[in-house]
Amino acid sequence: MSEWLTARGERAVKKKEKEEKPKSEEELQKQEASKEKRKQGRIDNVESGIDELVTFMKDVIRQGTAQIQSKPISYFQERAARLIDAQAPGLANRVIDLSATAGGDWQGNMLAGLGQLFLICKAFEQSKNNTVPELLKQDIYGAIGFNQSQEELLKNEENRLDGLFCLLGQTVTLEDRLRVQRSYFYHIESGNLALVLDFAHGISPFARVMVPGSFYRACLVYFKSSTPLRALIKDIGSRLEDFHFDWQLKGETVESARHFLSRLLSENPFIDSRPIIFSRCRVFHLNHNWWLRDKEDNHLPIKTGALDLWPLVAFSGGGEIDLLADFDGQTAVPILAAHRGEILRLEAKKTSL
Repeated sequence: MSEWLTARGERAVKKKEKEEKPKSEEELQKQEASKEKRKQGRIDNVESGIDELVTFMKDVIRQGTAQIQSKPISYFQERAARLIDAQAPGLANRVIDLSATAGGDWQGNMLAGLGQLFLICKAFEQSKNNTVPELLKQDIYGAIGFNQSQEELLKNEENRLDGLFCLLGQTVTLEDRLRVQRSYFYHIESGNLALVLDFAHGISPFARVMVPGSFYRACLVYFKSSTPLRALIKDIGSRLEDFHFDWQLKGETVESARHFLSRLLSENPFIDSRPIIFSRCRVFHLNHNWWLRDKEDNHLPIKTGALDLWPLVAFSGGGEIDLLADFDGQTAVPILAAHRGEILRLEAKKTSL
């Protein structure tokens, strides 16, 4: 074991030395040319995958959406697999989502999903023109599944957000054997939200351990987007002890949240929902459904899924809370709640075996 650790350390040192070694002009040109060649190769693959996807969607519309309801999930999985092969994982995920539109207004959901897919495909075609703004182009590529270079983002000074942050909360989801941790940071001065993603395989720990409800001085860098939300941590200090905050979070009402989401969609039509803080709201249960009532007495249906919201009612004591929820313009999916300086992370219902 000690020999393996020593060899691993030596490889890491050599790799770092190689990265830090100054490159000649010729080496830099070769590196850039190789990078562009790989990028163009992927774009060619994506174009082929999109051509097949557009043909698939036209066939669905031509045959009628009614026949889709009888299709097995493998019908969508096969199409998604072809998009994975075409290096378009974002589109593949949206195709899989089409298989989950059963129930309720499934025809409307199916048409909305197909329409969004078709919009992304046509936007990618238009993105080859220089008339598309750079940030919108990043949103198009992001919807398809292209990743932005984190190394280049951290060097960028344009999209940084410095200051005092509150870590409102964290959620962890499991995707195959990959655990995805979503950390929601609230910028005290501006009220802006930033979403930081961390990944860990199997039972491996996440790179950072942070305490929800705590305050940190940090520098975050947003990913390039017309509607920035996801961010990287460039620098973060230790947890601040004995920091006083009145917990009056800058949030939205139902009406202002709809206006806010409408503005975001006008700038980036590829987002499906957005985490939004509903300030001074109440959550209640009526006729087998959950509802949010804001301070202006407007109501919004809550989509619970597997969430158990009764602990939220107990947490608030029936009073006003600040609720962070994923909002799609019609319904809210609660993520966490803040009340009198305390944070409640919402969890799925416990089922007995």
